[in-house]
Amino acid sequence: MKYFYLLIIFALLFSCNSMKSGSVPNSEEWVDVNYSKGVKFLNKRNLNKALKYFHSAQLFDSTSSKSKKSKEIIDSLLPMYRKDKTKRLSGRWKLKELNFNPYPGSFSDIIEITDSLIKFYQYKSDSKFELVRKERIKYSKYNSKDILFDPYSLEFENGEIWLFEIERKLFKNKLYPTIEKGSDGYHHHVIDERSLIINRKARRKTLKEETYTFYVKEK
Repeated sequence: MKYFYLLIIFALLFSCNSMKSGSVPNSEEWVDVNYSKGVKFLNKRNLNKALKYFHSAQLFDSTSSKSKKSKEIIDSLLPMYRKDKTKRLSGRWKLKELNFNPYPGSFSDIIEITDSLIKFYQYKSDSKFELVRKERIKYSKYNSKDILFDPYSLEFENGEIWLFEIERKLFKNKLYPTIEKGSDGYHHHVIDERSLIINRKARRKTLKEETYTFYVKEK
């Protein structure tokens, strides 16, 4: 999801009127297109996309009225969006499948999320769970000039940056926690080339397989 902004950039480069003459969109055109899309999704109450478009609107122009308005809207929406995001993440999640794991030991057996804390529990041999880590929910400070800024990235005390996403698959919600940046300062990502498989049947089969570690909610 963090690459949503890059998709916006590429899409606009091919959609703006200035491309008809083979030139790159000017800042005014860039602001107008993104601001309009932000308003559109805001009216549809899609705060996620609205935030991303308003963010893009003020990336390269901080002086125009629409750029300033975009920043004001972001400052207003961000606390509301993050509060709603935390509420949807709340609950006790059990590890279902361990896949991409760049930092072994980071993904515990249980992750419990409250309105202010994220707790990590590890299973012990006596059929009990031990609290092995506790982090306060602290969203990353908004950076108006960060192209890949994610409104719901979380900063942990040791410098790690985590993302927690919920996706509904096969009538079940799945929690996908990913470590966007480790305490060592490095970023690790999966290069997913499955969509490039030529054989249609083989491509469909492999796309059904999970790439990332995920959790399911305890009943």
